[in-house]
Amino acid sequence: MLIGGTACALVVATVAITWALSTEGSAPVGSIVLIWTAVAIGVASWSFGIMSARRAVVDRLRATNRMQLQIDELGNLASRTDQVGQQLSEITEAVAEINSTVNGSAAFGDIAHEVRDVERRLESRIEDNSRLLARRLDRLEPIRAVVDPSATVHRSPARERPRHVFVLGTGRCGTMTFSAACTHFDNFTAAHESRTRLLGAERFDYPDHHIEVDNRLSWFLGELDRRFDDDETFYVHLTRSSDEVVESYARRWDSGFRSSIGRAFGYGIVIRGREWPPEDVESVLRFYVDTVTSNVDSFLRGRNGMTIALERLDEQFESFADRIGATGDLGAAHRELDVRHNASTTTSPPPSQSM
Repeated sequence: MLIGGTACALVVATVAITWALSTEGSAPVGSIVLIWTAVAIGVASWSFGIMSARRAVVDRLRATNRMQLQIDELGNLASRTDQVGQQLSEITEAVAEINSTVNGSAAFGDIAHEVRDVERRLESRIEDNSRLLARRLDRLEPIRAVVDPSATVHRSPARERPRHVFVLGTGRCGTMTFSAACTHFDNFTAAHESRTRLLGAERFDYPDHHIEVDNRLSWFLGELDRRFDDDETFYVHLTRSSDEVVESYARRWDSGFRSSIGRAFGYGIVIRGREWPPEDVESVLRFYVDTVTSNVDSFLRGRNGMTIALERLDEQFESFADRIGATGDLGAAHRELDVRHNASTTTSPPPSQSM
């Protein structure tokens, strides 16, 4: 805008001056008008350019401040980890003293066992904090490079084939179709909601080189972060037009399926003791879709993964296979994408596992 406006002003001014000099006597009124027009164009373009530059500088300063706050938070986390490590060292020395005092004494055997149990828990906590710190460092190093260009960025080498692949989303977005297509890979196993009925650590005990397609995992993002190394994990956010997802869930609202995620959200996450009026069901489900989509988008920011839209699944699936190093019968996988799995029907009971 600045360059174009300045060039235009110069052209107009040149034409006006040439016109004025080419006439005898006083300059024509038209040439004077053109000169003032050129001045106005120049002033406007330079004013716009200065305002744009000022806005860009302000935005850059704000972004730098946010980056600095994240780096400060990382420093605080490292400091807390060091403190916990020091406390563990002191406790270990104390345990050694206790062991030497009560060694061979049956009366204090239970106490020594409890102390060793506390020690093991503290060691586990230190290891968890160390892994968390390493993951945060890895994600913040590109930011550090922007704030401090002299900083050296160290990033763990990505594996050609991730140990774990998780497909997240709202549900009703083609998850069963996606899972069926992935079963045609020969260097990955694949399943749809294979561990949804389990609790605790068993819920996340997935085999290596496995693709798990499970929209319920969108509610366990903290556990995914804690249990799976970002360098060994690939995430897919499977999406679909929010209107179509809402419409699909609405058709299942009165299906009688006890584990319906839409009803669970409408009566459990949004606390509701009585039935929702039919005219409010769509608003409840849209709130669910927006919430899950926002949670997954935030979780995947800075992590290794990709977003795949159901409407473009056929053209994006091959890119997904390439990203994770999958091999197998891709032709059969693509044919699977043309099959509708677990389609919604009005008031009919859903299958044992929801999509």
